[in-house]
Amino acid sequence: MRHVRTRAGAKLLPLSAAFLLAACGDSGGGTALDGGADGPAAQSDGAPGHDAGGRDSAVWSPPATVAACPSPTPGTAVAIAGSPERLLAPQLAWGGAEAGLAHVMTDASGTWKVKLQRLSGGGALVGSPVDVGTIAMPAAGYPAVAVATDGAAYIVCYAAPTGTGWPGIACGRVPVGAGGATAAASVSAAGYPALAFGPGGFILAFRNSPGFQAQRLGADGAATGDAQLIRPSAAAGAGQLVAITPTTTGYAVASAIASEAPLLHRLDAHGAVTGTGVSVGGRGLSAIASAGELVGVAWVASTNHEATAAVAGAGGAVTSSATLSASAQSYGQVAVAGAGGKFGVTWSDFAGFIGYRALAADGTAEGTQVTAHGVGWDDNPHALVAVSDGFLLATTMNPGMDSLAVVHLGCP
Repeated sequence: MRHVRTRAGAKLLPLSAAFLLAACGDSGGGTALDGGADGPAAQSDGAPGHDAGGRDSAVWSPPATVAACPSPTPGTAVAIAGSPERLLAPQLAWGGAEAGLAHVMTDASGTWKVKLQRLSGGGALVGSPVDVGTIAMPAAGYPAVAVATDGAAYIVCYAAPTGTGWPGIACGRVPVGAGGATAAASVSAAGYPALAFGPGGFILAFRNSPGFQAQRLGADGAATGDAQLIRPSAAAGAGQLVAITPTTTGYAVASAIASEAPLLHRLDAHGAVTGTGVSVGGRGLSAIASAGELVGVAWVASTNHEATAAVAGAGGAVTSSATLSASAQSYGQVAVAGAGGKFGVTWSDFAGFIGYRALAADGTAEGTQVTAHGVGWDDNPHALVAVSDGFLLATTMNPGMDSLAVVHLGCP
């Protein structure tokens, strides 16, 4: 799952999924986008998780991963250089054999270039980055990017910052393995895209004038059917959040604006809301990810900047929150990924590193704080996704954002 979120007066970034929307085991990612359930995935009508009659099957299973571990082993960082260009908004997705890193690169002409870099499960670069699309660079603000994969292709959606109006969302499809991008869905007068792949295929969550919505996409990335209203919200302003992650039977979406506590809604495989929203986390919530029907949430406390996490159960109940470390403090850059019924949580620490802590199914923190990667800055946008033997972490490195680092975090 990697997610999309903003901080008033600062940056706009999905954590996957974003987008979302996985610990040593999303999604996306949202951003973590990988869940952590075991079960069969019936397919017959072209949509994952459907039986012969096109009905939703009981269980959908994401790519297999190991359980989130309390002390992952960081590998050697792989650098992606952008200097003098800036590299922004990293998002990750894992399809079982290959990962995709979506990000944005600026250029001297005042254009943002949306890229997709294929990665091995160990974090090595696979081929050259693929150009997905472009965004006209405004005077201020940062872009929103989301990525998800069904194991055959990546869908990448992106939008300019939302200021006084809605910029619109564009998407592209990039094959796994090799090949260039083709145009996919677009949504006019909308912003804050977040993506997940789950029981009903791809779901694009976003915000527009009526409120928070979910649009189902086909395997080709084209819109299928009408968008479903998750909840109305006429309020505008900075600090908005849209984050989505797949569960075994549907999806979970977190949504908020700066003036309200985030709400977590459950969706069925078609993107329709199945119940009332549940308040989760604090106003700084910025990431969700799934492990089966469990949903891990991570945020930064608004009063003391402490990196914090909790777990929402299948029935909607949220565990008591866990402070990830007495010294774990961040401006809001956090990520979460679900694996094997547990979660891995990362944050960009005031001390200049990306910290990691495992989170049990009951919401308690496991082990001790681990330095996942030293970055030399205290406000690094980054993404986390579970792979077969641990995690991949993608992070910016410095205030100039002139490079990205990809690090494999190994779990036994």
